[in-house]
Amino acid sequence: MRHFRAFASGTGLGTLAAGVIASVFASPGSCARADDLGTARLFEQEYRVQRFNYRSSITFPDRKTAGRTVPLHSVTGAVHLGDDRYLVSTNSAWMVPPYSYRNYVLEVRLDLGPTGVPTGLSYVRTLLWSDPSLDGYDLDPRGLTINPDLGGLGGGGNLVVAGGNNTLRQFSLSTGASIPFGTSPMGNGVPIAPNTSTEDVVYVPSRGMFYTLWRTPESSITMLNSVGRVGPAFRVGVRRNAGSGYPSGVTLLEPWPYWPRSFNSATTLLVALDSNGPALEAYDLDSRPLGRVRLSSQLTPGAVTLPLSGSSAQLWISALAANNQTGRLLIFNKGLTPGEADVFVLTPIPEPCPPDFNLDGFVDFFDFDEFIIGYENGDPRADTDRDGFIDFMDYDLFVESYDRGC
Repeated sequence: MRHFRAFASGTGLGTLAAGVIASVFASPGSCARADDLGTARLFEQEYRVQRFNYRSSITFPDRKTAGRTVPLHSVTGAVHLGDDRYLVSTNSAWMVPPYSYRNYVLEVRLDLGPTGVPTGLSYVRTLLWSDPSLDGYDLDPRGLTINPDLGGLGGGGNLVVAGGNNTLRQFSLSTGASIPFGTSPMGNGVPIAPNTSTEDVVYVPSRGMFYTLWRTPESSITMLNSVGRVGPAFRVGVRRNAGSGYPSGVTLLEPWPYWPRSFNSATTLLVALDSNGPALEAYDLDSRPLGRVRLSSQLTPGAVTLPLSGSSAQLWISALAANNQTGRLLIFNKGLTPGEADVFVLTPIPEPCPPDFNLDGFVDFFDFDEFIIGYENGDPRADTDRDGFIDFMDYDLFVESYDRGC
């Protein structure tokens, strides 16, 4: 028997439910509560989408002037720490009052309700504050990553900051203190050559490499080993797909049951593109493209809609953070105005129909055939029970779900 499973087309039209209508016209920065935007489908994965205005949610103590607080005006980089904790960076010098420092790295928490549904963002601590008047250089933090390996820049589980002045610098994850790096003339880091406009960085433990975003003019990912020696590079964004934006954020997706199945269980680089052509692009570690999804803040044919809290606001993704423990994805908008200072929290919805192996909306003999081919050839998608092995238990589990249908 054939069983039909309805789902949204992936264009974004109609995938965001009535919550959009209730919230898209909200006044800029008017609330710190969650705006439930329904569901959206990205890379063949269904997500529940919620929106928070981080400018109205997060204020933190000013480290320059006692007794004052500063709102989180703009997010330039983000990284998941563990559980529901994240680091975010801001370099919004022109937005910050003159009594404050230019650059901050904050720890924030994604708060969850009793049923595990996100309810808001909250401030935890200030890890790092920086200013040319303090350090003799402008940190200009554009990206954050953690190096869990023992050696190399940031080794031992410490923080590495990618600066807009094309540097990687290391800091203690526990105290925020600068950590000297060998005999580097920079003291605590290395230059990123040949980048001229670095936007983000992610460390990939399985390769022992930093992958950095070179925004303009090259629109590329450049690779450096753990001590800063330059490796290969490949094009993304506008240099790869005409009409796209420039790269503005990157995060690492480790193999996980809730990451899109279309990634074939590969370790994936998810790249965000800026307002010149907002999109998410996925690549494996060897530069092979795995998928692309157009984004828009307004209903647009062929695009997934992520409406901002300001009705005339501009979608400009500035940072991504992936929770590889849960499959949850945080997408930060740049925050040039209060109505643009939003973060979208995407929580994966488990696939309702595992035997639809080819994702065509039907369960039929084509799915069975494709599963058998994948099973015999070691396709990671055939690891039905997600235990890291492809064996007879996967076959049994698939046949059982196939017979049951959807």
